[in-house]
Amino acid sequence: MADERGQAAPGAGQSFSHRQFWLTSGLVTILGALIGVVGTLLAAGGGGGDTSPPPATAGSRSSGTSTDASRQAPPQAQDGYLVRYEDVQLTLPRPDGTCLDNAVTFVSSRPTVQTGKIAAASTGSYDLVYSNCLGANEYWLIVPEYDRSFARVEGKPPAAECADAANLQQGAPRRMLAQSIEPGSTYCMTTASNGLVRFTIVSVDSSQNLVIVATAWTQK
Repeated sequence: MADERGQAAPGAGQSFSHRQFWLTSGLVTILGALIGVVGTLLAAGGGGGDTSPPPATAGSRSSGTSTDASRQAPPQAQDGYLVRYEDVQLTLPRPDGTCLDNAVTFVSSRPTVQTGKIAAASTGSYDLVYSNCLGANEYWLIVPEYDRSFARVEGKPPAAECADAANLQQGAPRRMLAQSIEPGSTYCMTTASNGLVRFTIVSVDSSQNLVIVATAWTQK
């Protein structure tokens, strides 16, 4: 009788083994599911998805637009004129030699200076001539053509105002003695090629070299 009570009930060991098996299997399944979820989250946040930039919002620009905007723009229209260049500095040296002229041409791309010209003031192919042919130790800034002249203006007038001033000054004196030019004075004039220029005498040094800043326009 004691031996019978000391023995386990039939099937008890098998029931415990079955429960341990199903518990272990359940834990493995749950752990596997958790690993899968974590892997999915890591893949989504680690650069595996779409790497294209977000769409532009209102008021924003892409880098391509900025690059295109930084390229050189065509001449700008201003009061019926096109700006060819603006505030370009040039130096007009004192004429060196006996009756030799230095000349400026305000061409459409940028101004050019030519030195050592003979009788440049008597031709109409230059816009400004710096000459020492009118007196001993005298240096004159001259407009070569009789139908053009300097027009003294204040500030930096736009093209239309500059043109009006230049047209009103036709027939006015066409030459200025360098020694009497006031640094900072600004002038408007038409060019030999029917353009328009506004120039400022920045300085006149002790050697009578002229530093000029010029802006040029052509009509549309």
